[in-house]
Amino acid sequence: MAIFTPRPFARMMMPGLLKEGLSNKTIWRRLRGMGFGYRDAIMYQDINEFRGFLKKQFLFIGFDTSLIPTRDMMVETRLRRATNYRVFGEANIYNPWTGESETRTISMYSDVMYSLDEFDEMYRTELEEGEFKDSDDVPSEFIEDVKFMAVEHNEGWEY
Repeated sequence: MAIFTPRPFARMMMPGLLKEGLSNKTIWRRLRGMGFGYRDAIMYQDINEFRGFLKKQFLFIGFDTSLIPTRDMMVETRLRRATNYRVFGEANIYNPWTGESETRTISMYSDVMYSLDEFDEMYRTELEEGEFKDSDDVPSEFIEDVKFMAVEHNEGWEY
């Protein structure tokens, strides 16, 4: 028997609800009304985390990706991994077998803050070393573009 956990579903809906300009309490009520309620303190923490993303995303537009993001560009949050930083964004992936591209949400964790270009290179290298290879060691998918949109700092950890 599968156990239904509402938190992942609620978290998927939060950015859209925040973009509607809704308050935390309204989002809380709406998600609970849809059956996606969970512990109040954790839900409010999740809502504020996404609100922080949306407030900070504009800082990355036109940002020189060869520079290291500054503290004021980071969202303070409690990461679920024991690392200092999480870089969050999107990657456009092309599949030559189907001829289609798709956008995927990506994230990378690190104890050292690098420039976005360095994270981009690390991400591409990591994927090219094996994740997207078929049985003949031929790439089955290619990274077209990577766009980082937010940097999270693990609250209470050093910079």
